[in-house]
Amino acid sequence: MEVSIFMSYNKCFIAGIIKGEPYFSRNGDSLLLDLSILRTDIQKEEFLTVSIRKKETIKKAITELEEGDYIISVNAQLMTINTFKTKEIICPHCQRITHIKAKGETTELVLNDFSTIKNDKIESTLPGVNKVLLMGNLYNDPKFRSAINNLDYIKYKIVVTNYEDGNEIKSFPYIVSFNKEAQNAKLYLKKGNTVFIEGALQERHFKQRTKSFCTHCETEFDALTNSYTREVITANVKYLKEKTKEDFD
Repeated sequence: MEVSIFMSYNKCFIAGIIKGEPYFSRNGDSLLLDLSILRTDIQKEEFLTVSIRKKETIKKAITELEEGDYIISVNAQLMTINTFKTKEIICPHCQRITHIKAKGETTELVLNDFSTIKNDKIESTLPGVNKVLLMGNLYNDPKFRSAINNLDYIKYKIVVTNYEDGNEIKSFPYIVSFNKEAQNAKLYLKKGNTVFIEGALQERHFKQRTKSFCTHCETEFDALTNSYTREVITANVKYLKEKTKEDFD
């Protein structure tokens, strides 16, 4: 018997150096910050774009933040945003520019508030923080794959709750686990199960093959476009369901 009551938790902790000046998103509804996060736990520098959506927090950021500042937020959450993008592509047949419209979604790390250490007060390299804590139900059955380098991994979405201007909003971040955690998820997880996730948000850029149509020469072709995704890479996953006899077989 599985736990069927929907439980949700959505909390992020983030700290890093601001790279470049803050800038507005294409539709102007959020302020974006590009961060460099020095992860001492994995000995790696990560780069992550975070957003601010509350008007009063945007006003505070515009007034206070500048390149090189160290920003800390213990009041942040993940939010899934629907996106509509127009991309310019050069047709390989007629060499003219054509436009394609793409509908999708992206996961944003939204800062509800923040504090800072100004760049002229930083005397040494400060460690970064990238921690995500989530609890929610699986939106779909996990998809298990073996990568080219034989690294097993599994990917799935969970449903979590956000609150913006007092309104409840559901979001659907992607979760990725590797190796033993991937094997366990393959055995025990399915759509509807409740999980508690501890991990970090990864921003990954890649080339995406897109079916395109040139409006000038009326020819179909495959185009490679720049794209990105953000996924939660798990460090620990708790399965919040009652185990059945089959779980131990």
